[in-house]
Amino acid sequence: MKRLIFLILVLVTVQVSGQIKKNRPIAWVIPVVDTRINGLAGGLIINSLKDTDSVLTTEINGLGIELIGVGFFLPLAPSSPIYSESDDFYLNDENLASIVNSYNYAKYRINGISISGGGIGGHDININGLNLSGINTLTGKMNGLSVCILINISGVVNGVSIGGLVNNSIQSKGLQIGLFNKTTRLRGIQIGLWNQNEKRSLPMINWNFK
Repeated sequence: MKRLIFLILVLVTVQVSGQIKKNRPIAWVIPVVDTRINGLAGGLIINSLKDTDSVLTTEINGLGIELIGVGFFLPLAPSSPIYSESDDFYLNDENLASIVNSYNYAKYRINGISISGGGIGGHDININGLNLSGINTLTGKMNGLSVCILINISGVVNGVSIGGLVNNSIQSKGLQIGLFNKTTRLRGIQIGLWNQNEKRSLPMINWNFK
């Protein structure tokens, strides 16, 4: 009983610490911690690069503008930030469902429009709306339209993902357009030079709806 009470207290404490404490109307500078910006948010990057207990540390309702963005450095990564295991790991339904669900919990969330010079970057970033990245994109969950010049990586995509070179996701529901498209679970269409999903790999166009 004591252990149960202790666990409940811990969970309540974590939940309270994860609540956003500050609201900024009209405009504010990013990065910030425990802050909701309703309007225009602008700065070098959205990522605070700080250790916090918050589940959601920054929320932008409106327009977020990054002058640089962590996604600019994505090609320098030694391996893909999404695919760190073999494909067999992700083809297991239980593993895949757990991973997809984990992307519902964001540290940074944008509801509206995200514009980034180099590219927004972070598997703990969720975007609901429109994402325009100058070079690369890395997000945990993308609901809407995401467009970038080179590499477009998201854990989960619901909508349209357009990458000039690569689109890569764990789960995609909608449309992928790029030279190379890959997703572990597809419910939609892929258009590109080479397209890969759980059913097949094909040039030009690929699909899966069940």
